[in-house]
Amino acid sequence: MLRGDTTWHGESYETLATTGSDRRLIPGPDGSNPYGAGVVPDGAMPLGSCTCSSPSWRAVKASRRTLEKLKQSADPKQTGSQILSDVRATLRRCLQLSPSTDIALTPSGTDVELLPLAVMASNSDCRITNIIVGAGEVGSGTSMAASGCHADTLLPDGSVAVRGAAVNRLLAGRVDVRSIPIRDPSGEPLSMIEIDDRVTANVIEAASHGHRVLVHLVAHSKTGIHAPSVSLIDRLKRTLGDQVMLVVDAAQGRLAADAYQDALDRGCWVSVTGSKFFGGAPFAGALLAPSGVDASAIRTCPAELASYFCRGSLPERWDVNFGANDDWMNVGLLIRWAGAAAEIESFFNIPPTTRQRIADRFRVAVRENFYGSNSVGLLEPFVDIDVLPGIVDGPTVFSLEFPGENSDSLKSLHRSLVRDGWYLGQPVAIGGGRNVLRVALGAPLMIDVANGDDGDSGLTSRLAIMAERIDALGDSVRCHRSSRLAARSRSKVSSNP
Repeated sequence: MLRGDTTWHGESYETLATTGSDRRLIPGPDGSNPYGAGVVPDGAMPLGSCTCSSPSWRAVKASRRTLEKLKQSADPKQTGSQILSDVRATLRRCLQLSPSTDIALTPSGTDVELLPLAVMASNSDCRITNIIVGAGEVGSGTSMAASGCHADTLLPDGSVAVRGAAVNRLLAGRVDVRSIPIRDPSGEPLSMIEIDDRVTANVIEAASHGHRVLVHLVAHSKTGIHAPSVSLIDRLKRTLGDQVMLVVDAAQGRLAADAYQDALDRGCWVSVTGSKFFGGAPFAGALLAPSGVDASAIRTCPAELASYFCRGSLPERWDVNFGANDDWMNVGLLIRWAGAAAEIESFFNIPPTTRQRIADRFRVAVRENFYGSNSVGLLEPFVDIDVLPGIVDGPTVFSLEFPGENSDSLKSLHRSLVRDGWYLGQPVAIGGGRNVLRVALGAPLMIDVANGDDGDSGLTSRLAIMAERIDALGDSVRCHRSSRLAARSRSKVSSNP
């Protein structure tokens, strides 16, 4: 429900699931948002869980049940508060969090950035240096939101803004954003030592000028890179104490369940989403707060944040009061998170050994189809031991490089593959004019493969079917690639008679 809107009772799930966030959710004439995804499954094999993608039918059914519950309630706001409490309970249980962990539920992963920034600003009048690691491989609006500015012209409460304008002038005026690359100019990953050194140098410089410093650790970028190291984060916390605030960007949702509490115990805030790996409808963000957060400081956050966060989406203990403006209910957020929570629960009901078995078979199938290919390059996965552990052992996102293809032509290829029934992760620019598509394993596919009451033989059969579909994807990719190369060759011949 947008601020002042009382008409949501008559709207469908398909309409409401695209509200309460920003323009990225608005569908075009074909029913798809700018990412090519929708709020119901499109029939394509779900291989794009590293980006905005369509939800599973399990998530959609849970969202629809939640919406019906709201519509039938005599007190929708009270019912909505209970739904959000249930979502938080699911996250605490499945992610093995302390029962007392404060969880803010946000309209998207981008909007999460505003909360730790506002908390840090509330605790001091000092300038703030906000360090984003791997800015090109995290959310597209992350750097803008991290500077205290609007990342879109449509705000979650339905009001409008100027993209790039300050959310709150005094807050944005105190923030300097610094971006630390995770790749060199040619697109090759930097070493962890080099990234750590660059982060350290920026932290030291900012701290020497009396700034408070907010440092982001990306726990799985769009292509699977983790940086900086966990050891560096620990050293910064020991050395600088409250002068530094640490945020683990786990928006991909690809950390081991116990890694979230591990990060919180290290004094980090953690952002996560229910709409990438876990397969809920886009978007659904969350911020997990470490213990010992001064709730009194949070109460003084800028009133303009009420356009992003309604009172019920923030932890009750925070007692945030933006004034009359925060007394609204984000129905879109409610139903998206209800669907994501159902999918998260289904995923963690899979035995860990089965999850690993599925991931191993998926990885083998991808490598068999793309490793050593003459026309498609499979990038080597990121490997380092000084990181938070992943949701399974080994990579779950695989980057495919197509020499000679630029960003526009790769977007065209992506659309062609969607029409063929394969939803991959959208193109990512990695540097040096290089772009990649991504093949990602996510919870919806893993649940589909794992589910069944036919024992090990049934699982073996479904694993084989999954591998056969990856084989078919490989054939489709090579077919499109050959057609494009042939067309390019004919074009050169015709232009040079």
